[in-house]
Amino acid sequence: QGVPSAVILQTHPLKAIIAKVASFPHDDIESLAGLIHQNYPTAPGFVGPADLVEPLMKHLARLRGATYAPHSRYKIYKLTKLTMPTPTKGHFCIASMDDSLLLAQWVITFHEEIEEPVNMDKAEKIIRDRIEHRRLATWVVDSQIVSMAAISRPIITNCSIGLVYT
Repeated sequence: QGVPSAVILQTHPLKAIIAKVASFPHDDIESLAGLIHQNYPTAPGFVGPADLVEPLMKHLARLRGATYAPHSRYKIYKLTKLTMPTPTKGHFCIASMDDSLLLAQWVITFHEEIEEPVNMDKAEKIIRDRIEHRRLATWVVDSQIVSMAAISRPIITNCSIGLVYT
């Protein structure tokens, strides 16, 4: 009908990002997989809505004679109401391994709250990796950590904020 139903963006050689504009019937997903297979044989993977990307990757894997396995699952949370904070005491700190036990427990609680539980080994690995790359910050009040937040996917002009826990 001449109206786009999806947009694909990619910065080579990274995975392509698919943004769905409209509903995408199953037959169209199979056709899209065929077009990608013919015109873009080196696409390393895709990031986008699971209801589009998962069937797309299954069709593409079949066409390529390969297997498909999801690497990561992400959720996007939308801020619908912002309450401006009142001035507060405390200060920003880059997290250290001295803080890792508390922060790992917060990771476990965070993942329980988003209904994607992790065990202590996984939580410790998440914290260790973030601390080693200086990508985990804390807010400290009266020598006590009261909040944490992590950055991921940093690029020159941007990053994602996640693992926010207070």
